Amino acid sequence: MSKALSGLVLFALGQLAGAGMMDQMLIRDSLARVHPRLRSRWFSERGIKPPGYFEPRAPESEGIRMLGKWGRGPSYEVTGRDSLVFLSLGSEEAIINFANPDSPTVLSEPQAMGLVCQAAVWDSFLYLGLNTGAAGIEIWNISDPRNPVFRNRVLTRLTDFCIKDSFAYVTQRSSSPSNDTFKVYNLAHPDNPELVGFCRDSGQAVTVSGNTVILGDWYNLFALDVSDPANPRRVGEYPGFALNVAARGSICCAAVNWNTDDDHFRFEVLDISNPASITRLGYLDNIGGYDIHLDRSLAYVSGYQSGGFEFAIVSIADSIHPLLLGGCVTPGFNDGVWADSDRSLAFVADDWEGLKVIDTRTPSQPVIDTTLLAACTAEDISVTGHLACIAEYMAGLKLLDVSNPTSPVELSALDTAGQSPFSEAVAASDSFAFVEWSRPTFRSVSIGDPLRPSFVGGCLVGNPADIVLRDTFAYTAGVRRFQVINVARPREPVLVGSCTLPDESGGMSLQDTLAFVPNAPTQVVNIADPAHPTVVAQIDRDAWNVFVQDTLAFFAGGNGLFIYSVANINSPYLIDSSAWSSNVFDVVVSDSLAYVSCEDGVRLLSVADPSNPILLGFLSTPYGAWRVGYAAPHLYVACQEAGVCILETLPVGIAEPAWPGAPPSSSDTYLRPSLVRGFAWVSQRQGGPATPVVYDHAGREQVLPPGCQTREGRWTRLDMRGLPTGVYFVRFPGDAATEVMKIVKL
Repeated sequence: MSKALSGLVLFALGQLAGAGMMDQMLIRDSLARVHPRLRSRWFSERGIKPPGYFEPRAPESEGIRMLGKWGRGPSYEVTGRDSLVFLSLGSEEAIINFANPDSPTVLSEPQAMGLVCQAAVWDSFLYLGLNTGAAGIEIWNISDPRNPVFRNRVLTRLTDFCIKDSFAYVTQRSSSPSNDTFKVYNLAHPDNPELVGFCRDSGQAVTVSGNTVILGDWYNLFALDVSDPANPRRVGEYPGFALNVAARGSICCAAVNWNTDDDHFRFEVLDISNPASITRLGYLDNIGGYDIHLDRSLAYVSGYQSGGFEFAIVSIADSIHPLLLGGCVTPGFNDGVWADSDRSLAFVADDWEGLKVIDTRTPSQPVIDTTLLAACTAEDISVTGHLACIAEYMAGLKLLDVSNPTSPVELSALDTAGQSPFSEAVAASDSFAFVEWSRPTFRSVSIGDPLRPSFVGGCLVGNPADIVLRDTFAYTAGVRRFQVINVARPREPVLVGSCTLPDESGGMSLQDTLAFVPNAPTQVVNIADPAHPTVVAQIDRDAWNVFVQDTLAFFAGGNGLFIYSVANINSPYLIDSSAWSSNVFDVVVSDSLAYVSCEDGVRLLSVADPSNPILLGFLSTPYGAWRVGYAAPHLYVACQEAGVCILETLPVGIAEPAWPGAPPSSSDTYLRPSLVRGFAWVSQRQGGPATPVVYDHAGREQVLPPGCQTREGRWTRLDMRGLPTGVYFVRFPGDAATEVMKIVKL
């Protein structure tokens, strides 16, 4: 990261501490330019409470389950072994075969449950370090790199980790010093990883040599003795903010900043033979990096500035006089680095451009050979048929084939990198998609052939934060403008009407002749005449997004979901709300189910009774769930740096009293997946087996055909494929009371 851009990021984060919801989006945008290992520092120094997606949590699932995931986000780390290269891409890890450097092949892309901030390979296992979502270390068996197999997960706070033999050394630098911890795990048995030791030390980078672990921290570099893994202890330190560290034998190479007010680092070679007295052997000014890889007598440095280069090769054959052999400019933001000296190749993880392959046959003049696997940050998603269109933070538009929701496949992309990025809105229907773009700011894209999307038209409007299609019109809301665009001829979109809004807009919703636009406060726009949209009312509710169904408006914002009656837009009123300790971003409603995206995942609520919303389920996502789209029977979640998650609603069962005022039953009823396929497995936990009876919402018994009720143990399988969608009740006759379960068939 250049000093200028680094300053802009710091300025943005500093100015936005304690800001409102719209400004929080700028914080999220700024984070996309900060390496995950350094984010806790930015939060701490600016007094910003870290978002919920940085809180470690297990990948819980209740009421919702994840079917598939496409996680191609920014690249922060790269490592390798033999001819295999492992590149982090947001929440996935691409395994690439470079046996033939002229024709590299992506063998597989295992999907992690958090942002990958570090990766290591040992024996036949790939270890992924995650610092969001299911934070910790994921263990994958890569005996067959074409078919990685998930083995286990170590849940722990994590900033960085390294592997030596069967031990993992984990460091956590948090925004609260009381949470800083160094841990040692024994991974000899992948199915049963064991925490064997820890101490109250901290760091944002970690490396190990022999029995010495080096932690690169904010103001000092620490040496820990791990000869007794159960009792790690600090034995020495060295002054200076270490951005990264790499140890081998008796030396440690580090990117050190002696003056924390200065943005320049230098490459230092340290003698760690006596960890209690670390001394500097030699150094090079203005050579610093997010990552350092040691291979034989060479050090490969990437990131920040490197003597005017973003990538540099340093000879450490003479550790007292390290020598800059050469470097090259690698435009972008370069983070991880790995190299194979035998084949004269170096690999750099560029956060947005993906993997940069560098030819190092002439160390004095390394050159970029090729770039693979460009990144994406999913801001918005729209699904038409089996095609998902993604608006990207840095690359415009990507198209995914979701015909198999368990394995979404990227088909193509329209890339705006280097033009005017920050595309955050998309709406698609049939063979056209409409996106926010660089000038013109509203673009039509032909997606009839999803392998070859192309621009076909556009018009100049205010940058839309949201686009909604209805009939032959596209409605857009952005900064202080609501606009209506005629897209009857997609190749010739025409702006036909607009009106002024007071502030920035969130995600809007249309109902009949009205558009509801969150805009601090929410504006209600009459769109009966598309040429003359007019603000006719406002609702005193600020939100990220709103979804309107019939006479109800569901607002997602702040820390909750707020349900309003809008039967009379001049007298809207709050019916009820649900609040959580997590920022809420979006909501979609299907029949009586509401899907709410939050910074820690997705929540499922029953809103059959809007005065009493009931939480039915929760799914933890790898990163904050931003925009959501529903195309029955699946939910599509844009998770920004973690890409796209495809979710399925599990059967919904609510235990209810047999009659008004009846006492709670002593036995429970249960469902298990998956009703969306037309089947429900129901069980009465206690009281012995009972034959369930199915009723519709009007109390009429539904006689299921022979064979549609089969029993397996205490479970009864109901084949409800012949019943229309709607609400049903399943009753279990009992001795004291009748168990009742409400089922929503999608």
